[in-house]
Amino acid sequence: MQNSDSLNDPGVLTDRIMEASMVDSTSTAAIFEPTLKESRRKKHNLPTNAFLTSVNRGALTFGQLLASLRRADEAGLAHFATTLGISRQHLHQLETGQKIVSPERAARFARLLGQSESFFLQLALQDLANESGIIANA
Repeated sequence: MQNSDSLNDPGVLTDRIMEASMVDSTSTAAIFEPTLKESRRKKHNLPTNAFLTSVNRGALTFGQLLASLRRADEAGLAHFATTLGISRQHLHQLETGQKIVSPERAARFARLLGQSESFFLQLALQDLANESGIIANA
């Protein structure tokens, strides 16, 4: 334990201020690092996303995502619907765009399938926006 006289020493005080500022800058970097990585990833993926959108003749929908995942697993409607905890008919309606899911249900589906919750949410919210007539600028 240091005595109070050491706090009166300008060198000790300067060292403590420097230590505190390094902790703050480190924690700030830790907070913003994921955001910077995500931003770089989005810029890197722009050409890929543009290509996939052109091949799909439009933006990917939540239903198309579910259908793609189901086909990749070589699962039938009934089996995949059971995995999601919904009926086969409901899954068919989701895949064909007749129904859309809530953000909560999209996140639950992502967890059940071991997929990205943020991506599932993004598609579900885009479907909701499209249904209401809101068109987002890219």
